[in-house]
Parts: sequence; structure tokens; C-alpha cells
Amino acid sequence: MSSSSEERPSLLESIREGGVYLRTTPGLLALIGFLAASNFITGTVEVLVTPLVLSFADVRTLGALTTAGGLGMLAGSLVISAWGGPKRLVHGVLGFQFTCGLALICVGLAMSIPVLACVAFAFFFGLPIINGSSQAILQRTVPLAMRGRVFAVTSTITGAMLPLAYTVAGPLADHVFEPAMATGGALVPLLGAFLGEGPGRGIALMFFIAGALTLLVTLLSTLYRPLRELEAQPQEAPSAEPAVSP
Repeated sequence: MSSSSEERPSLLESIREGGVYLRTTPGLLALIGFLAASNFITGTVEVLVTPLVLSFADVRTLGALTTAGGLGMLAGSLVISAWGGPKRLVHGVLGFQFTCGLALICVGLAMSIPVLACVAFAFFFGLPIINGSSQAILQRTVPLAMRGRVFAVTSTITGAMLPLAYTVAGPLADHVFEPAMATGGALVPLLGAFLGEGPGRGIALMFFIAGALTLLVTLLSTLYRPLRELEAQPQEAPSAEPAVSP
């Protein structure tokens, strides 16, 4: 009975041990931080797609754009399944996240339905490749004995970002960005020339900012050597040590 409890630590203990391991592997810690930041930035605007599209188009158009995004995700899933990702998977994560950032910027700038359909396809095409590549990196670099603990930490950190993003998205749109980009709003003289003004343009600005932040986070992550070279050398002995540390 006692040996069984020692072999199966509690969830909190597993998370603690996973955190101890991650502190010894800065490349993995940077990857998880990058994924968490990306989840938060994307989640902040993800829930605002519907009000943005409906501000200048109808429900049928919204459905068409949703279909384009679904087709993109299906295509990306098929590609990553057949391809397996680039030789250096971290390049796939960073490269396609950069593409997603460009797509978010285009959503903020474009009001053309064909353009938005292409952008939706491209954005959702990259998500399965990012997710598949990041999961494969964890599988390759985390020792078997530590995988459950590390995955518990990863899921806790990255999973918490979306509810947080959803919580702040509505108030930011309703009380900050939409009023600022309404006709006569505070930011219209500065940004109205290329983003427009009126209903939905504050949300468009949020997409533009989210895309710019995504590009910035991706570029900074690319410059961080431990993350860039995460797969250059196999991870070794920390596999069991953190599991037995007090």
C-alpha cells in the first residue's frame, strides 16, 4: 500500500517535480513559456471573431469563413500526419507561429471576404503543425520517467492561458478598443486611416496588436539560444533525479 503511494505521487507532487525538472532545462521551459504566451495572445482575440465579422458582413459570410478555417485545420492535420514536421521541430513551431502572427495582422487590416477566407485557412493550417511539433519535441526531449510530471506542468500552464484570455477579451473590446475606434474616438486620428473607424474596428485593432505581439514573441524566442538549439543534444540524466528529490 505504501509502496503503491510512493510510485504514484499526487497531482500536486507531480507538478512540483515537473517544475523542478524544467528549471534544469531552460530550453524546454522557454518552449512552454512561448506556447503559454501564444495561447494567451491568440485566445484574447479568438472569441472576438464573430462580432468582428458580423460588424461588416452577415451570418452566411461568418459560416463561410468558419468553413475556410476548418478546411485549413483539416489540411494542416493531414500534412503534419504525412510529413511528420521539419527535421528540427522547433523550427516548425516558431515558423508556423510567425505565420499565425501575420495572419492575425491581416485579419485586423482586411475587410475583403476572399482575403479573410485565405487568412482563416492559413491560420488554422498552422495550428496542427505547431501543436504536433511541440508535442513531439516534449516526447523526444523529456526522459520517459519524467514525462507525466512535465506534461502535467505543461498542461496546467498552457491550459490556464485560454480561460484568462477569454475573461479579459470582452472588457477590453467593449470598454477600451471599441470606444477608441468608434467615430470620433481617441485613436481614430492616429489609426483610422488604415484600420477604419466605427463598429468592429476596435476589435480589428485588437487583432492587429495580437498579431504584432505574436511576431515579437516569436522573434525573441528565436533569438533565445537554449530554445533554438533544444533538439541539438539529447536530454540526459535529469530523468530520474528530480523524481526522487525531496
